[in-house]
Amino acid sequence: PFLSLACRAVRRPLSCPSCRPVDIMVAQIWEVVGGADKGGIIVREGVDLKSPQTSERLATGAVVRELSLVGDRLEFERVEGAGPAKGWVSVSLKDKVLCQRRPAEGAAGEAPAWRPAARGSRMPRVVCL
Repeated sequence: PFLSLACRAVRRPLSCPSCRPVDIMVAQIWEVVGGADKGGIIVREGVDLKSPQTSERLATGAVVRELSLVGDRLEFERVEGAGPAKGWVSVSLKDKVLCQRRPAEGAAGEAPAWRPAARGSRMPRVVCL
């Protein structure tokens, strides 16, 4: 199925010399698991923790699509649940997890066949077709 431009490019290791790099677009989906005691988690308009806060929180249990990830800050677009349609949230706060990645869709509870590059890694990955 066609995935939106909000998806991240995931690249796999090159397995043969005749292959060329190809981007595979995979939507990274997250679920809000924190903030149950406060009615959800704080959403901000920008990546900076001092940027303006939105008028409503992103509800616990809401499902969002990752637009970008900068450190522990997630830019999202809401897929289901209550809260702002888009914004920035922290995925963790001190020792608490606020947002948790969901397995790739269609995996029927299995982990995705790929593993994303380590945080901060600039090493490209490619796939063999």
